[in-house]
Amino acid sequence: MGIRGFRRKKNSKFGSKGKQINGVVITIKTCWWLKINTKPLRNCFMDGATFPHIIYFKYFVGEREYLGKKYIPSIYRCPAIGEKIKLYIDEQKPTKYSVQYEFLKKN
Repeated sequence: MGIRGFRRKKNSKFGSKGKQINGVVITIKTCWWLKINTKPLRNCFMDGATFPHIIYFKYFVGEREYLGKKYIPSIYRCPAIGEKIKLYIDEQKPTKYSVQYEFLKKN
């Protein structure tokens, strides 16, 4: 079980049936309390540490603006503020969305 509310897969069905739109990242928060150690041996406590992020974004459906947020695991790079991201939305209820962040793979 993941962090409460962030890693739910309840909206994953929109990827196949939903309408694809673009959103714009407006704020990024780093989850400093969730340190992920990537090295088995470290020289100091921050050596090899990575942190997940929570991104806040906005998207438009018609003339109306909606806001959303998404937990991005530390294995993906964090998008920059102002960067476009891909979303899938439910056409009947645009407040339900699914963020496609596989394109944010680290090199």
